[in-house]
Amino acid sequence: MSSYVICRSLFLLCLISSVLFHTGQSQNDLSGSGAETKPVKEKEQIRTEEKPVKEKKVRLVGSLYGNPWEGRLEVLHKGKWGTVCDDGWDMDISNVVCRWLGYIGAQNYIFDSYFGQGRGDIWLDNVRCYGNETSLWKCRHNPVGENDCTHREDVGIRCEKKTLEEQKAYRRKQRLRKMKVRLTSSSTLMPASDGFLEVYARNRWRAICSDDWDITDSKVVCGMLGFPDAVPIGDTGKRQHKRKSIMLTNVGCSGKESVFGDCPMDDLKDWKSCTSKSSVQIKCKRGDLVLDAEEPMKFMRQKVNTVVEENEITPPPPEAFKSNKVEFGIQNEQPVKSRPLPWIRLRGGGNFGEGRVEVKYRGKWGTVCSKGWDKVSANVVCRQLGFGSAKELVTDGGYGQGIGPIWLNKVSCKGDEKDILDCNHGSWNASRDCTHTNDAGVKCHVPDIGVKDKVQVIGGTELSPNQGRVLIEIDNTWGTICSEGWDLFDAAVLCRQMGMGFARYALERSVHFGAPRLDILITDVQCDGSERMLQECSYRKLSVNETCPRNHRAGVVCGEYLPDILLDIHRLEESVYLQDFPEYMLQCAAEENCLSSVPASFGSRRLLRFSSAIMNRGTAAFRPFLDRYNWIWHACHVHFHSMEVFTHYDIVNHKGERVAEGHKASFCLEDVYCDSGATPYFSCEGQQGISPNCVDLYANNIDCQWIDITGVKPDSYLLRIDTNPDVLVAESDYSNNEILCQLYYNGFQVVVGGCRYVADDDNY
Repeated sequence: MSSYVICRSLFLLCLISSVLFHTGQSQNDLSGSGAETKPVKEKEQIRTEEKPVKEKKVRLVGSLYGNPWEGRLEVLHKGKWGTVCDDGWDMDISNVVCRWLGYIGAQNYIFDSYFGQGRGDIWLDNVRCYGNETSLWKCRHNPVGENDCTHREDVGIRCEKKTLEEQKAYRRKQRLRKMKVRLTSSSTLMPASDGFLEVYARNRWRAICSDDWDITDSKVVCGMLGFPDAVPIGDTGKRQHKRKSIMLTNVGCSGKESVFGDCPMDDLKDWKSCTSKSSVQIKCKRGDLVLDAEEPMKFMRQKVNTVVEENEITPPPPEAFKSNKVEFGIQNEQPVKSRPLPWIRLRGGGNFGEGRVEVKYRGKWGTVCSKGWDKVSANVVCRQLGFGSAKELVTDGGYGQGIGPIWLNKVSCKGDEKDILDCNHGSWNASRDCTHTNDAGVKCHVPDIGVKDKVQVIGGTELSPNQGRVLIEIDNTWGTICSEGWDLFDAAVLCRQMGMGFARYALERSVHFGAPRLDILITDVQCDGSERMLQECSYRKLSVNETCPRNHRAGVVCGEYLPDILLDIHRLEESVYLQDFPEYMLQCAAEENCLSSVPASFGSRRLLRFSSAIMNRGTAAFRPFLDRYNWIWHACHVHFHSMEVFTHYDIVNHKGERVAEGHKASFCLEDVYCDSGATPYFSCEGQQGISPNCVDLYANNIDCQWIDITGVKPDSYLLRIDTNPDVLVAESDYSNNEILCQLYYNGFQVVVGGCRYVADDDNY
């Protein structure tokens, strides 16, 4: 009710009101706004209207580009539009106007009729707002129409482009995306893969109305829980579950979604509005990662124990010694898709269900370009591998750069494909604008299989929680592990089991993590890297009369980034040649055990020379195992060895017997050359190592870069080369350290070809 109405009713109240207004105060004191305004004339009265009249409206006009969110401010009063004077205008007033118009707030305001001068009345002047009012009419202002302004002072406003409705919808979407889901049932299987669906919202677990629910909706939920697919569920006879908690209905997933909250769905006013009066039940395909799987999922074996089969060594083709450019083996012209063996894999990831995406085509593994890579395509890959939907996209070589061809690019899936080859994609290896810096990766949703609860890493600090002494549960008893035989393969399984990434160090002693208070349970742990948990590795329980060396309790340091070194196969094949060299000139090589024990022939030794280009395709630098103060000096060659055995070479016959061998010590690890975008850092004169995406080259003309084949008989053999053979330096992938090549030797010439990484074999 206005003061004029009050005055007509009560003379006393009129006098009080007049005094208050003349002193610049009101019953709701709005002083202290900080706005600079013109002095209020004695006859002016600043009014506050608490009940806005329906006919009063607001608009912004005069935008040069026709933008609805900016312009000259005009208000409607008694059927006529008029402007507002900019005297004392500030951001609080601007925010009130913009929110009144339905925007989230104001960007700025502009004086001096920036959006053009209005016509007619200037309705408001000396407006003062707190900033929380719902309209200008609830702010203080001069009596409507009373001002000392001209249209040159018409105020202009530029609002934020986002509307309140858009903000509300965005916040709802974000809230739904973060919504957790679970299945509840009486089943004892872990993790639960069937039962009533519950979502965590408004601080409690709630059910969902089954109106319009279908198998596609179930598939999305299953994918988010880490399961590859949903299966139809029959009538269980149970329909009501936490019915009073139901808050969502009419879910309409398309099947492309990675999380349930991305599906369109409606809020339910109350549970009685659920037409079906029943709660959603679903059933998921459990997959092969769960512990109760009939054929448990195996990861890439890291410990290489190559056994040479007789049929692996084939006789040389007739043209073998005419040209060194000979294709060895059978080339499969069709995609490996028709084979029962897996032809898609994830590499370079430290945890379950993550890594660089690689596919096999024509017998070769290659990568996928991340340009155009989206979650719909990543969902297909994750489900094809037996995991759930894609949790996160990793682009631009985030899991390390691959090698070989980039088989697929411009991958575009609909979301219902069972196989990535069923999706649209460009021609094989035809990408013109992709390099391995664009390799695609993915982090999949995986089920919580409960293995993390079966081990612990204790004694770390708040800044370094991913390190400590290892505790393990065996037969419902917790204890420590004797570190006899504890190595990086075992530590790698432990770190992955804990969700801590890769193993950087396998610690033999862990006394610095505190005094052990539990008994030693097991010893001689032997993992090959394919296990889901330490309990699946080979181990031996410590007997009553058996002891473990003092302070030998297994510890671990886990991390997110590691190097990954491997030999450049093409550089090897093109650099092979034979050389007969006088033995008396090989004294330094003899001191480093680079010569065969077979006597020289006429004072000469036959050397199979080749170059070794060592690539680092990981996400961290490869550094020597020892610090430079512990390197070994070799006076004959006048240099230090940072690793006594950096690479090992063998020539093996068809019986698997070694007929010749060699090794190369690392006397200088450096960045000889790098890929585009990578910067060389390491050198022989300064810090030694190999940076990510750089290469260290040991050319075929340096000492010990050979195998002494003196006395080896002409025949067909296998050449085996193993880098970092003693696994002294932690890597993200050890399985690609060993390569095998066909070697043909006729007594005068040698041809090497058909080289492959052991991990790429079909039976690996």
